[in-house]
Amino acid sequence: MRRRMSGIVFYGLWILTAIGFAGVYWIINAQEAVANGLSDKLETVERSIVDGNWDSALGTVTDVHDTWRRIEKLWALHTQHEQLESINDVLLEAEALIYQHDTRAVAALRLARDRLHTLPERERLLWANLL
Repeated sequence: MRRRMSGIVFYGLWILTAIGFAGVYWIINAQEAVANGLSDKLETVERSIVDGNWDSALGTVTDVHDTWRRIEKLWALHTQHEQLESINDVLLEAEALIYQHDTRAVAALRLARDRLHTLPERERLLWANLL
């Protein structure tokens, strides 16, 4: 009886470990999908700025920022807050620069896109991230 119970506990722990790894990879894939979607919208904002369509750029970057604020609350459960806040700060800066019709907003948008893409990579279970 004791031997059977220890086998059940052993396999149960392996199953929990496998579920944990699967959950981590599911979260990372979800983060990559969101990052790609928001990055596409930020590229649209950049094109609007280059074309001189500031109203469209402001509307789109405001939508991206609002979307990010909702996502940030969910991701705060499993991601470092400093990384999330840095993306929020850059999006806020880009929104303010677009409101002022300042072309430096393009640099802020590119920085936001870069941070969005590197966020899932920092969470990946790679040797470089683990060590």
